[in-house]
Amino acid sequence: MITVMNPELCMLEIWLMKAETGDERIEKKIREFTGYMKTLGIGVVVFRSGREDLRECTRQLALHNYELYKKSLRENADYNDSRDLYKKSFQKNACYPEEK
Repeated sequence: MITVMNPELCMLEIWLMKAETGDERIEKKIREFTGYMKTLGIGVVVFRSGREDLRECTRQLALHNYELYKKSLRENADYNDSRDLYKKSFQKNACYPEEK
């Protein structure tokens, strides 16, 4: 087990090795410790060694995050477009009344 404290983020990282992952005794201590750290305002992140290919998992995560990014750009573009339409409509009706 390796622990790393990140004071800028008030975050403690716990890295478990494959042999430690799934050990109920260690998991119980981590749960107790996480609860205690939470009372101090420090977050705890637990990283466990996995059985899957790290490269493939990272690729899938990057693709997923990219899709979320593209979606947020589309949503913000729609939001900005609707604000522009509102502004144009407001300017046309309120600021520049039609001539009679």
